[in-house]
Amino acid sequence: MRVFFDTSAFVKRYIEEPGTEKVVEICGQADSLALCVICLPEMISTLNRLVRENRLSADDYQKNALRAMDALHLGCALIVEPDLFVSSDHRQLEAARREGLKVMEV
Repeated sequence: MRVFFDTSAFVKRYIEEPGTEKVVEICGQADSLALCVICLPEMISTLNRLVRENRLSADDYQKNALRAMDALHLGCALIVEPDLFVSSDHRQLEAARREGLKVMEV
């Protein structure tokens, strides 16, 4: 199944709110995911709004010093729960280790 998510749905993969379980379930069943290029800036905007509204702590928002795209890779890996997280990005590997993933640098 090929699934397209808009930002309002896809952000539920990363923020626990009504609908999160369903989004995670759909992602688990999908063969591929599609997103519009504006999804990333909209997600960053949403996360900043949640911090302003005190629905997301600043500490949780800034948990790892990763660039946005790297944070998405790590977030996806946390959902998938892989046996091994492989990267050549040192910051991303360290963040993955802190999140409890077994990592391998290539």
